[in-house]
Amino acid sequence: MKKKNLIPGEEIVRLILALQTWDEEAVMEDLDYAGVATKSYVRTEVRIEELRRQDIHLHTFIDDRYDIGPLLTEIPPILIGRRYTHGPYSENLVVDGFYRVAAAYAAGLKMIEAYVPETGTVYIT
Repeated sequence: MKKKNLIPGEEIVRLILALQTWDEEAVMEDLDYAGVATKSYVRTEVRIEELRRQDIHLHTFIDDRYDIGPLLTEIPPILIGRRYTHGPYSENLVVDGFYRVAAAYAAGLKMIEAYVPETGTVYIT
């Protein structure tokens, strides 16, 4: 069996916060809710259509974004995990990276790099 290269959640939190240019407090609230710092992650590629299928809010966001052009540079991985959805929490949703997914989709990409929790996810086989 192939050993996974695990990335500590605390490192993911540092990487995401280093990218933030706006409301760091709101981002940290999302990361805390998802329990990112207490988990381990695997960096892998996920299908954008699968992300859209799993997450109606992401699907709508992508469909409504006419101001996002295709990617001009390489983008950092998105983060998959638990996100509050005005009801019961849901796993396997995009916690950080809505704009990156929309830009990848606009560029015609089928896959996007993501940090995915080591356990409890549909994205690791």
